[in-house]
Amino acid sequence: MKPINILCATDEKFAPYCGIMLTSLLENNRNHQLCTYILVRGLSAKNSSLFSLLAERYNTPIHIVQVPDEQIAQYPVPQFSYWSCANYFRLLAPELLPPDVERVIYLDSDMIVDGDIESLWNENVENVAFGAVLDPLFSDEILKWHHPYAYNTGMLLMNLVYWRSHSITERCLDYIKKTPNMQIVDQEALYHVVVEDMVLLPIRYNFQSAFLLQERQWEGSLKTEIEETICSYVILHYSLVAKPWLKYSYDTHPYRFKYLYYRSISLWKDYPLVNNWTIPQRFLLLLYRIACAIGIRQRSQTYIIPDQKYAIKKDGATTNAPSLISSV
Repeated sequence: MKPINILCATDEKFAPYCGIMLTSLLENNRNHQLCTYILVRGLSAKNSSLFSLLAERYNTPIHIVQVPDEQIAQYPVPQFSYWSCANYFRLLAPELLPPDVERVIYLDSDMIVDGDIESLWNENVENVAFGAVLDPLFSDEILKWHHPYAYNTGMLLMNLVYWRSHSITERCLDYIKKTPNMQIVDQEALYHVVVEDMVLLPIRYNFQSAFLLQERQWEGSLKTEIEETICSYVILHYSLVAKPWLKYSYDTHPYRFKYLYYRSISLWKDYPLVNNWTIPQRFLLLLYRIACAIGIRQRSQTYIIPDQKYAIKKDGATTNAPSLISSV
């Protein structure tokens, strides 16, 4: 029986978050044979060793694949703190992975896999480049790119056979070279290269933070799917700026405690949360929270569910399912 192939991409900065994500994946898929490939550049000996220990802990192969500098150094990186050259790595997967690897599940580092991925692995992508989930943030942007779907590239069920035979990698990299001032690099390139040869998958396989925003005013079948997915997501994606590893943020993600749980059982549990704010900024944060609490200011982002503080059982399961604080 062939394994379920997993693909990740990271540099030294995001290695701990990649490790925590993989911990959640392996914890919830012990009954499956997995084979993980991590595309890296500039990874320290310490984190390389921790990934090896992770493989031993779960008795699963984890392959570290070095990305050659010459394959990536020429491409621009947007000036966002959570972007790096590693955003390009998924585009190189068909070239860097063994030729007998025909499909993979690509996963971003700012995710938690909180369920069984077998159903995702069994989705039909035989005649397309990949399967992906709707991206609620870029639904307006794609209109100017003349693309029928807004999809998020944080999770891709990739058909590498199709990628290789249709030169998807070469076409994406060529587009990036010719297009200055790109904002979401790999995702924008894929929007232009892969137009109709992809399929949309259920949002439970990439449940992004934006689906939980009160302001979005979801309607119809998507509203129903979001309400159902709140209690049944498989992959949780912290896709907005307020990452769960930041020590301070104006608006805490309602599922932040889920991330902190998997961090606590990972080999990176002692890796500190990012102290991203100065003392004056923290004082302003305190004033902001007081103002919100007494009702003289609205939160900049309001979620449709409250903070989910889970009671952790010994087997790692959680209690108290989420409840909506208002209609989606």
